[in-house]
Amino acid sequence: MRLLVVLSVFTILWSSPIEAGVLNRLLSLRTASRVLARGSRATQRSVERDLSQMLARDRARDAQEVARRLTQVRTVQRYTTKAQAEAYLKRGIPSGTHFSIKANPGPPLTSGRAIARYGLPSKPDVRIKVQLPPGTAVKSGKVVGGRPGGYGEAKTYRSPLQPSAVKSVTPVQHSSQTSR
Repeated sequence: MRLLVVLSVFTILWSSPIEAGVLNRLLSLRTASRVLARGSRATQRSVERDLSQMLARDRARDAQEVARRLTQVRTVQRYTTKAQAEAYLKRGIPSGTHFSIKANPGPPLTSGRAIARYGLPSKPDVRIKVQLPPGTAVKSGKVVGGRPGGYGEAKTYRSPLQPSAVKSVTPVQHSSQTSR
C-alpha cells in the first residue's frame, strides 16, 4: 500500500512521459508479483491435492492386495531421511513400511532421480538396504506416483523388522535433477 502512495506522489511531481512509463512498469511488476504469489499458493494447493489423491490410491491398492510370506531372504531398499534411518537402526522398522523391490548394487540414485522414480514426497538423505527374512508377510505392487510404467514395491504387512534387518545406510547425493 505504501508503495502505491509513493508511486502516486512520484507521478504527480514528475509527469513527463518517461517517468510515467517507469511508473507503469513498476506497477505492472508489482501486479505480476501478486499474480505469481497467488499462482504459487494455487500450485501448492494443487500439489497437496495430488499428493493426497496419490496416497488414497496407494491405500486403496494396498487394501486389495494379498499378503504373501517370503520363502527366502529378499534384499530391498528404501530412500529416506537420515533421521528416519537412525530411528530404524535404533527401534527397527514398523510394519506397513514401503520398500523398492530391487536393491541394485552400486551407488544410490541422486535425490532428484529417486523422487522422480519412486514418487517420494520429499528429498531423501540416505538409501537403506534391508534384508527381509523368510516368513515376512509382504504385499507387492507398483509404485504409485512414480515413473510411468511403475517400479516394483514391497510393503511389509503385520511384520515389524528388527534393527538388525538394516544392512547398510548410504548417503544420497543431492541434486535438483528430476529427469527419469
